[in-house]
Amino acid sequence: AQKWNSKKSWISMTGFYTLLRDAIIREEFALPDGSRFILDEGDTLITVSNVNAQSGFIFGLSANVNFQILNGIDFIGSLNYTKGRATNLDDERPLSHIPPLYGKMNISYSTNRFQSSLSYRFNGRKSIADYGDSTDNPEYATPEGTPFWATLNLYNSFDWNHFNFTLGIENIFDMHYRPFASGVSAPGRNFILAVRCEL
Repeated sequence: AQKWNSKKSWISMTGFYTLLRDAIIREEFALPDGSRFILDEGDTLITVSNVNAQSGFIFGLSANVNFQILNGIDFIGSLNYTKGRATNLDDERPLSHIPPLYGKMNISYSTNRFQSSLSYRFNGRKSIADYGDSTDNPEYATPEGTPFWATLNLYNSFDWNHFNFTLGIENIFDMHYRPFASGVSAPGRNFILAVRCEL
């Protein structure tokens, strides 16, 4: 980490590497009668079970920056990358719940009574080959996996006496996207209006 400009601006980077022993993964599993399927009200379901892999590893990098452009105007950014694999004998497969590259950039302006923030959030592409087991919900992904998506968001707040007024617009360009491993699409363009009172 490095700080400068009277510690109002800084940049930091963090890296990690984790070794796992007997990592728990989900895979297809045979029932006592040898069957790998069950019938449930006309649906054919594959049986799966949590089992131990031989080992696994997770590594990643996180970078953050906070830069004071002018007095009251700041740039804040973050970037995160994670990768994980489970190994069993000569087989190596992706671990589940490993998000794609993601981050955000934010420009904010603030005075004693007014705050405004323009935020850009993004998620990188994740190939279907890098999905883990069924807990990553590959059935809700495209045939190629999770595509890149980004949203632009604006938040404003104003203090007056004991009141705080907030107005926000999220997903300004009404981007349709689904977060990685989610079975539900994220909200489209939406508005936030709030009034708070402190007595």
